[in-house]
Amino acid sequence: MFKKLDKMLERYDNLNELVGDPSVIANMDQWKKYTKELADMSETVEKYSEYKKISQEISDLERDVNTETDKEMKDLMQEEIYSCKEKLEKIADELRIVVAERPRRR
Repeated sequence: MFKKLDKMLERYDNLNELVGDPSVIANMDQWKKYTKELADMSETVEKYSEYKKISQEISDLERDVNTETDKEMKDLMQEEIYSCKEKLEKIADELRIVVAERPRRR
């Protein structure tokens, strides 16, 4: 699933560059095609970006909790890790559904 999402993110970034290219803008049919494709994948890309951000946050918290000496702060960090993991699982479930339902590009 994540390979597909990474490819989608790469395509999304590429499309963003293309829709700003003067040669593409000059070809209105091509520009419309690219902007539609961008719009079709924007929600999924935003959700995947959120997933990646929360994953990084978990990694950072797990790293920091191992070096934290204050018990209260450590407990707060553990709670935040738990909360982030719950969010991450919910987003992962949503992404699984979207990826499974998404038609393949040809």
